[in-house]
Amino acid sequence: MSTSLVRRGRRSAPAALLLVGAILAACSSAAAPSTSAPASTPPASSAPASDVPVATDPPATAPAVDIDTLIASGAANDGKPVTVKGFFITDGTNHQFCAIVLESYPPQCGGTAIVINGALPAATMALLERPSEPGFAKVAWGSVELRGTYRAAADGGKPSLDVTEMAVTGPG
Repeated sequence: MSTSLVRRGRRSAPAALLLVGAILAACSSAAAPSTSAPASTPPASSAPASDVPVATDPPATAPAVDIDTLIASGAANDGKPVTVKGFFITDGTNHQFCAIVLESYPPQCGGTAIVINGALPAATMALLERPSEPGFAKVAWGSVELRGTYRAAADGGKPSLDVTEMAVTGPG
């Protein structure tokens, strides 16, 4: 009985190959580009061009720059939407967004910093690292990307960011 199964499989293998070859040939001829229309003909559109939305801001997926690079850009980015990566520390009231983290516990900012303005999303804030010691219960920190409008010299001449989005990118 097993012999007839082997023979049947051998007989059907060439037929299967022939069928696969025919299917591939049909697909390749269907996929060939048409030469009847000139190459300069624009594709048909179901909506008039005026209905197409125009992006005025960089996409949310624009690459993030570090704090030092943003500040070095000076007025070039003033008033523009930006995405910035850095280290975020908060005690629940005061927020610090800095380029360098000092080796302390809990961590502290050092070096260049940007003033943060605007409400920060509670769900994202909950993802920040927190200490287990009761004395530091309100402190939270982590590596983040903030998106918002950059002000080169707003708060008392200090650079600031009016935050619209926040994403935690890693622990402290």
